Parts: sequence; C-alpha cells; structure tokens
Amino acid sequence: MSKNTDLDLQILSEDYKAPISLEKLDQLSSIQLAIAAGTSEVDTLTRQRAYHSFATRKLDYERRGPTGDTDALLEVPVDVPVPSSLDRCSPTQLLLYRFNPKCISNDLVQLATSKLFAKVKAHQDQLALAHASSSSVQALKRPAPQDHLSAALAPAAKRPKVTENNDAVVIGLNSCEAYGLADGEGEVDLGAGEPCMILDKDALQIVDCEGKEVCAIPGSLINEVEYEFKSEASIGRRACILKICAANPTEPSDDGLETERTLPSVELHLDLGVLELNKPPFLLVRKHITNWSNLHSFPCKDDPSTPPELAASAPPEPAKLSFAFSQHANQGYKKPRQQPPPAPPSSSAPSHRWSTTSTGSPEDPPPPSPVSASLARQIERDKAKLGPQRYLSSTPAVIEWTPGYIERQLEFLKAIAPSVDLERPHFTREQIRLLAYEPDASKLPVLMPPHDKSNWLPRISMDERHAIEKIFREGPFIAPEESAYLLKSGYYEDMQDYTAAFVQIRRARSLIDRAYSRVLQEGLYPAQSRGDPDRRLANNRVQVVEKLRNSLRERDNFFSESRHALIQVPHFAPSDFGPDVYNEFRRSLDRIVETEKEILHR
Repeated sequence: MSKNTDLDLQILSEDYKAPISLEKLDQLSSIQLAIAAGTSEVDTLTRQRAYHSFATRKLDYERRGPTGDTDALLEVPVDVPVPSSLDRCSPTQLLLYRFNPKCISNDLVQLATSKLFAKVKAHQDQLALAHASSSSVQALKRPAPQDHLSAALAPAAKRPKVTENNDAVVIGLNSCEAYGLADGEGEVDLGAGEPCMILDKDALQIVDCEGKEVCAIPGSLINEVEYEFKSEASIGRRACILKICAANPTEPSDDGLETERTLPSVELHLDLGVLELNKPPFLLVRKHITNWSNLHSFPCKDDPSTPPELAASAPPEPAKLSFAFSQHANQGYKKPRQQPPPAPPSSSAPSHRWSTTSTGSPEDPPPPSPVSASLARQIERDKAKLGPQRYLSSTPAVIEWTPGYIERQLEFLKAIAPSVDLERPHFTREQIRLLAYEPDASKLPVLMPPHDKSNWLPRISMDERHAIEKIFREGPFIAPEESAYLLKSGYYEDMQDYTAAFVQIRRARSLIDRAYSRVLQEGLYPAQSRGDPDRRLANNRVQVVEKLRNSLRERDNFFSESRHALIQVPHFAPSDFGPDVYNEFRRSLDRIVETEKEILHR
C-alpha cells in the first residue's frame, strides 16, 4: 500500500464531528487543522486561525527539511496545477484544495470540501455496514451446539436457554411486512418453515426458514423503533409486533457477488407472536434495541399500553426460548382502543392527554363529564386561532421533509434535461415555514374526544394518517380514530393546516422519484443513444441521474451539507455536466436560497 493511500485512509477515518476550540488548535494534528479550516461546524475566527496555523506549520516543516518527525500531510505539495475535475481527486487533494494558491474560486473550494465530506461519510458508513454484516455472518456460522440459528430452528424441547452473555438473540417470526425494499411492498415470503430474527450487538438480521438472509440492518442506520402490543393472551403473555424504520439498509446482490446495493429507507413490521414479556427472549430483544437507541440516538417508542413490568432494569433467571407461531400469520393486529381522558381539575385546559390505559385500578380517574369535555374542546378551538406556528420547535427539520430539498432536485433535473416537462408541487409560504422546523411534542394539542365515538368516525386518507404520525412522532401514539377526530371535528383547525403541509411534502417526495425516471427515459437516454457531440458529458449526465434515482444517500450528498442544512452552491463543477447545466442550476439555486431567507427571516 502506497504512502498516499495510507494518508487517504487516515483522512477518511478522521472524526469530522469532534469538537474544535480556538484555545486547543496547537494540539491538533495537521489533518485535524486542515479539516478545521474548512468545516462549517466551527466559527469563522476558529476557521481562520486553523488555516493560518496549518499554513505556518507547513512552511516551518518545509524549512526544517527531512530532519525530525515526519508528517505525511505536510510533505504533500499544495502549489500544483488545479485539477480539471474534482471527481477524480483523492481525499488528500480535496483536503488541501483550499491551500492551493492557484485556486481562486470560492465555489470550487466549497465544492471540494463538500465532496471530501461526502467521501468521508460514505467510507465510514461502509465500515459500519461491513462490521455489522461480518457480525451477523459470524452469528450464523457458529458451530453446534452454540449455533443460535440451529437452536432456534430445533424443536422447542431442545432449544437452549438464553442468557445476557449471549452474543446474539434469536427469536421466531410469524410474519414480516417490508416497505421500501427493492423486491416490492407488503408481506415478505419467508418460506413455510420457521423464519427468525437475529439480533447481536451491532445489527438486526431477518433469516428465512432455510437460513438465507432476507435483510440486514445495522443499528447505526435505524431511525425509529416502536413496540405494538395486542391484548393479553394470558397473564404476562401478549402478542407483539416490532416496527422498525431504518435508512439505507443492505440486501445481498442478485448476482451472488460479495457486493451490496443501497436501498431507499425501509420500514419493517415484524410479528413476534405471543411472548412472555417479563422473560427472555423478549427482554433480551428489548435490551439490544435499547442499547442501540442509547448509542445511536434514535427514538424507541413503547405502545402506550405497555405493562409496567417491561421497565424492569434486569432480566430474571434465564428461561427457555418460547416461539409461538400462529397459523394465521398474515392477520394484522390493531392497537387497543384508547379510553376517554380524565376530567380536568378546573375550567382550565386539561393537563393530561387522552388516557391510553384502562386497568380498572382505584387510582384511575373517572371519564370526563360532558360539561368538562365540552369546555376543554372549546378551549382547544380557541387556541387553534393562533395558527399552526405554535406547534413548532426551534430544531431545524430533517432536509428530506423540506420543500427546499424537493425544489433543488427539480431545478437540477430541469437544468440537465430542459426539454422534459416535469410536474411541480406547489408550497405556500406558510407551508414552507411550517416544514422548516420540527414539531414540539410538548406543544401539540390535547385530545378530548367524546366518550361515545360511534358517531364521529369519518374516513381520512392514508396521506393524512401518515402526516399525523409524522407530526406526533415524538409525542403520544395517536390511534386512527383520533386522527379522524383531530382533522374532522372542527376543534383543531390549525392542525388541519399543519397536516396539509405534511401531506403536500409527502406527495412531493413520491413525485420526485417519478421525475428522475422521466428525465432518464424522455431526455437523457434518447440523447445518449443519438450520440451527442460531447460523449463524456452525455454519459456523466446519465450516470448522475441514475445514482440520484437509486440512492437516497447520493441525493443527500449532492443536495445537502448535513442532515439539517441544504446546499447554497452547486456540488459539481462546470466541467462535470457542461457550463450550461451549471449556470442554469446556479441561477435557480440562488433564487431558491434568497426565497428561503426571505420566508424564514434568516
């Protein structure tokens, strides 16, 4: 391995999110100084001092000559010809690009930095995936009698006990529904035997009845986990469905090679059957998922009716694995009906949400009287006049759910294939403001539906239901009948406007997927087959649109600086797709940025 390759790996493996302070710049390595000079995570003064410190350190190193300690990065010359394409630059070249005296374009410096950070993210994500996949494979390859997969598929009487010290937990599945996998939506065919889910310290793996991997998801890529429980089958035993939403899981390639392809975000609904909730394997499954949640900072939601025994800090003595398989594996479960709220203590707005438990204990408050419930609903109606802005937090929204993310993609497609007439979504100024920030769970409305729910069950669309779930993601669970009441009762008019914004962005996300395919089929493929004068540009345009169509990660790298910041300048050079494409997209991007600043008052 060459020295330059070693240096590239050092750069790609560096922690780009490590805190950097002005007082400790002299303690940083040369690589860390160069990173600090270009990262937007630190203030302007620190970036300027880091740039000056790196330049001074390099000058002193060159004057000192080959004596003393060597520094691989400081040995690389910076006064070199500017490369014609940043795509062909190594990580070292991208990192040193801003120090090149021949580079006089601020846009290209920013582009080089963005490409470097994209390479770093892709490299570190790939390492995480490889580590997780290796762990999953090792779990499957353990010889008997420690082979967990063989133990899971063995008759119940021969299954071993599971302890906290096991590397992996194996649990049977009644069924698995997947949304977002390349093979389609809905029920996944797991065979006629006993499929299972395997959890180790790094990843979750779904294995069919023949032991073949269906899907592997590293814990680092999980966005959200939710437990859904059915009513008790017997004392301490309940049917459980595990819902997992993850970004960019991997799936084995169809050609049998040891490669992986990037998939869109996926959602899994795993029917675990009837389990004893205060014994393994459920407690061990829960422990793994809780560890991932703490390590990777994703929400882990319990069904509101989760029994209190699940909060136990340590599992009891190990017990035999219990796998309960229903003959009706495809039958879905619904969450328990939620009960009416407690009566408010005074004429003020109620301080409790609509109660989701009904244990019949003496401490449970009685259902609200018609007078108090009516008063609470009137209070909510009055509050609705303040508008949906009252539900917003100060946390910027994730870019994928913002109009600016959609608009940037459509403008790029318009620049690269102007002859294709694309459908465009329309967002009002208010919707752009509403979608710019995350909802604040503590500010969401208090639900006070009438005790008799038989007369107010209007139908709502699936888009509206998903919008409500998105808004209340960090708050309490909202049942389907509550969603209908929230949108149709007339007491929460501002929530109707808030939901409409999420419905619009959800439909726009589907629209953009179709737009990529249309641009390829109607614009770029025909141009490529005709043989454009500049063959390289035609091929580059096809390749970039194919990548953006197939990978959410490519879209993020191309149109964003981070999970909460969109690009302000193009992430490509004029030579990549042609000056006409660059100039058209740059003009559109400037217009979008100015509009966002005006609307959001930034």
